[in-house]
Amino acid sequence: MRVRAVRRDEGHLTVQADAGTWQARIVISATGTWWRPFIPHYPGIGDFEGRQLHTAGHTGPELLRGERVVIVGGANSAAQILAEVSTAASTTWATLRPPRPL
Repeated sequence: MRVRAVRRDEGHLTVQADAGTWQARIVISATGTWWRPFIPHYPGIGDFEGRQLHTAGHTGPELLRGERVVIVGGANSAAQILAEVSTAASTTWATLRPPRPL
């Protein structure tokens, strides 16, 4: 469902969504990577002959079996995909900072 608004109201948060309105003490924002995956443009992309995939299109390690794969990102999705894909492919994990999976 799509959340339309989150407001602070007297000690709790009010969440307005397509399916209704709720009150909560904590709201986790899991922002649309599945809805609108962002694949960044970078210099040299036209010369890259490999595949560039987004987490939203990941269907499992079989597609990548026997390949050399670089997984970019330091959050939980990257860590989970790394653990899975490393069973079928040669993997490298690239992050800007040391990863801190939850």
